[in-house]
Parts: sequence; C-alpha cells; structure tokens
Amino acid sequence: MSLAAQVRHLFESGIIPPSEHASFIRTKAEVIRIRESFKIEALFGISALAISLLIKLYFFDELASTWERQGSTITPAGWWYMLVSLPVLFFYLLRAAGIFLLWGWFLFRVSRMDLQLTSTHPDHAGGLGFMGWGLACFSPVLFCLSTVVSAGFAYEIFHKGESLDSLKYHLIVYALVVLVIMHLPLLSYCMRLSRCRFSGLLEFSALVWRYDREFDEKWIKQPQAQNSDEFLGSADMQSLADIATAYEHADEMWLMPLDIKALTVLAVATLLPMVPLVGTTIPLTEILSKLGELLV
Repeated sequence: MSLAAQVRHLFESGIIPPSEHASFIRTKAEVIRIRESFKIEALFGISALAISLLIKLYFFDELASTWERQGSTITPAGWWYMLVSLPVLFFYLLRAAGIFLLWGWFLFRVSRMDLQLTSTHPDHAGGLGFMGWGLACFSPVLFCLSTVVSAGFAYEIFHKGESLDSLKYHLIVYALVVLVIMHLPLLSYCMRLSRCRFSGLLEFSALVWRYDREFDEKWIKQPQAQNSDEFLGSADMQSLADIATAYEHADEMWLMPLDIKALTVLAVATLLPMVPLVGTTIPLTEILSKLGELLV
C-alpha cells in the first residue's frame, strides 16, 4: 500500500471522525505543499553538492584512489565524481530522508487527533495495522542505501585489510539501526493504542463477567437445564466462544501498528546487497558449485 493510499484509507475508513475531517485535510494539504516545494528541492541539491565537496576536499586520503587523485591533484574523473556522481547520490538520499521525516511528522499530527480505534480489530492495532505495511514503500530506498554501504564494506575488505568476520558486527548494527529508525514514526501511536487496549480490556472484562454470570445461572446452576435438549446446539455456547475471542483480540493488541510482512520486506531490502560480501571469504565459484550440487 503506497503512502497516498494509506492517507486515503485513513480518511475513508472512518478512523478519522467527521469532527476531525477539516484538521486532517489541512494537515494533508500542508504535507503535500512541503513535499512539492521547489525551495526544498533546491535546498536538497545545494546540500548534496556541499556535502560532496566537504567530503572530497577536506576529508580524503591522497593514496586512497589512483583514478580520483594523482597526489594532491584531482583528475577529470575525480571532478566528475565529486561534482556530479556524488551530488546526485546525496540528493536522492536526502530527498528520501526528507520524505521519510515528512511522513513521520504527518503520522504524529494524525496521532494527536481523536481517532476512532477499536480494541477488537483483528489486525491487533486498533484498525491501524495497514500503516505498518506502508513502510514497505521505503524498501527501494533501503536497497539503494545498503548497496552503497556494501560497497564501502567491500572497499574496507579489499583495500584496507579488513575481513567480513571483523566487520560482521558492523553489518548487524547497521541493519538493526536502519530497521529501528524506519519504525520510529509508528511510535507516535503507542500512547493512543495503549489507551485503546486498556479501555477495551476494562469494557470487555465487565461484559464477559456479566455474560459468564448469566451463562452460569442458566446452564450450570439449574440441573434441569443440563438435561435439556436445548443445550445441544445452543447459541449460548457459540456466543461464549465469540466473546472470549473478542477479549483475546483486545488483550493481544500491539502498542504500535507493526506489520511482520513489511518488516520482512525491509529486512530483505537491507541485507540483500550485503550478500556479495560473502564472496570475500568463500569464492563465488565454490558457492555456485555447491548450489548446483544441491539442485541436482
């Protein structure tokens, strides 16, 4: 589900009550205005160029690359790398980061509204479970970012004497940090979902108690009811099971709209570009031959 589809579903699903429609529309319009602002795009472009120049002119190793520099002189390929390639990369990374921050700010604004959440919703998130899946939209960005990071690790291995074994904890920390950061915007719903769960448990506890008491009076404490033909196939038994299921839905509510499938997609997008690094410890031909043997 795209981010635009999530916004549309929020408005059409009834989660946003009519009293908050005007505020929601204003927030949406403000977010779209910022996202489409030419000034913001220009700021990203200038920042990308500035970061590239800062890195390559002030933080560099003269012996790090022969094609980029010859001593202290920058080659034409080095100028192209510094003025074109890196700025384009940084521009899209900054733009993606800006969209992510803007999305987080939008979610925070929405979380302050009087949302109509239900503790018995089967998504275990009061009806907001679709927001967790929306994070999968950022998987292409994570894939590109991890490709750059993977190339950096490969450089450390081939040119600075590092090994995949010595960098494994760096890889693990990188993946964990990225996945945690991606889910930070959803934390703005923790308090609201917590209150929804608490109130739902209180309400259903009282309802379950009343129903259990009447069921006990009707079917347990009356001996004639136990021998009655009405006991077989009675709707009371099914209702007892249904109300227990509803209570379990409230009891198993998550405190954030997490989606395991979206988390899996993000994890794969983060780790997949790291797979070629395995070839630095095990020859690629050996890996392919082993896979061929398993397939045959």
